[in-house]
Amino acid sequence: MEHWLYNESRPHTRREAWEDMLLLANHSDEKVMIEGELIECKRGQSVKSLKSWAKQFKWSIQQIRTFFKILQNDKMITLEGMRKTTRVTICNYDYYQKEQQTDNTEITRRKHPDNTEKTSNKNEENAKNEKNEKEIFKSEVFSFPEYSAEMLTDFYNYWSEADKKGKMRWQKQPTWETNLRLSTWNKRNNKTLKPVKSW
Repeated sequence: MEHWLYNESRPHTRREAWEDMLLLANHSDEKVMIEGELIECKRGQSVKSLKSWAKQFKWSIQQIRTFFKILQNDKMITLEGMRKTTRVTICNYDYYQKEQQTDNTEITRRKHPDNTEKTSNKNEENAKNEKNEKEIFKSEVFSFPEYSAEMLTDFYNYWSEADKKGKMRWQKQPTWETNLRLSTWNKRNNKTLKPVKSW
């Protein structure tokens, strides 16, 4: 990488080497020309010689072989020796990119609000997260046996109401402690009008 942060003359640690491998892997399928030969390189793959990796990490070729063998044994990569290069495939590449992909999707949506193309599973993930948050909130509310089921249901129904973005009413509060809110709710519900005396 051509950046001042990468200009240190010391060898990479194993973690730094792994992070570089994740960063240098293809983000989409493409073809690479190496010494006049067109080589297919899919998403999550890198096509480099062991010598190139050694230069990248400031290691010997033997250290590269040993490191790659460790990664292979741990099922983190697969290797394919080719005539002029080595193809490294990051196992579970999408798992490592998922968080970054989600962030990028949100940025794209903010920059292009009229874009009707939906990313795969993003809406489903949000729906699952909202459902999980609702379930967690529900179990917390109903963990207070000192209040009636009817009161807890009313409390839950009111505070779990979601806005258009899926954010529940309780989540929009600057501070929140369920036990204190339940206590206040209970006190307000117990304030009943005294019957008027008839003359």
